[in-house]
Amino acid sequence: MRITSFPTLALALLMLFACNQGKDAENKMEKNEGLEIAKKELLISTVETYIKGIKERDFSIIPYAEKVTMRTPFTKNGTKIQLKGKEALFNEWWKPLLLTPNAKEVVFKVTDYYFNESLTSIVVESVVTDYNAEPPAIVYVAERFTLNEAGEIIDQINHIDVRDVLTPGWSEK
Repeated sequence: MRITSFPTLALALLMLFACNQGKDAENKMEKNEGLEIAKKELLISTVETYIKGIKERDFSIIPYAEKVTMRTPFTKNGTKIQLKGKEALFNEWWKPLLLTPNAKEVVFKVTDYYFNESLTSIVVESVVTDYNAEPPAIVYVAERFTLNEAGEIIDQINHIDVRDVLTPGWSEK
């Protein structure tokens, strides 16, 4: 019977420990990647629900938090004054923009998504065709949405050059 020396045993234990640490780190990395994917999917899903709400003219399906804030050029005060609260969004932005009699279709073509590092915000880049303008207006939009832990929109900022929508033909004058 051969007795293994202490240094050899210590080295074997260290190697075994290092292998397990590598597996733990690998498992942790996979878990973090899974969480990152889930957060991105939630952000994208929220944007898709927002677009669906606009297409179907159904404010109630958009997951706005009660204390949501928004800056948009499509209010009487423009982006200078932030709308505060779900009710304000509905009354000052949604109703005048989308609940007008004989409102026509607004078509979104999403071109890209961008995420902040903490995966709490998403910027969606899209080309929007508004058939309510005459002639129909094509605008390039970047909208930022920030979500809370419950997956509700707590802040939204619309970045849009609205001249083609609000002043059709302005560039030809």
